[in-house]
Amino acid sequence: MSVNNQVRTGVIALILAALLISSTASAGIGFGPRAWLGREHVLKELQLTDNQKAQIKDIFAKGRESRRASYEQLRQRQMALREATRTEPFDEGLIRSHAQELAQAQAEMMVARARLANEALGVLIPEQRAKLDELRQQRQQHFRGRWQHRSSGAGGQKS
Repeated sequence: MSVNNQVRTGVIALILAALLISSTASAGIGFGPRAWLGREHVLKELQLTDNQKAQIKDIFAKGRESRRASYEQLRQRQMALREATRTEPFDEGLIRSHAQELAQAQAEMMVARARLANEALGVLIPEQRAKLDELRQQRQQHFRGRWQHRSSGAGGQKS
């Protein structure tokens, strides 16, 4: 494999890793409407009032358009970077430029998500916030345990 192809493969792997990290980072309780309103057990545990449910739903609804625009911008940056990795001859500066633009678009999406989640947190009373923190910790422990189980070689290997 030529050096250009190795670098190109490395850049693509980094991009995929960054996308995977950004998508899994948002999978926890508290990031987006599905995490709040799409999980019945969360609603039951937090004991949200109908008014709180409506407020949270409105918060995420009003952010929907900006999320769509941000997502479209992200897709365009991903496509531009993908095309840059395919250019002949290899142009590291072009790839770095597109990678930085993609990283900036990802950062903007993460900030927008965090802003919405923070606004939704403002609807909760202190007891509900404490319960949400507890649920987050339980979820993190659950996934940490699953990750440790998999990384120890016990997950899914047959003898």
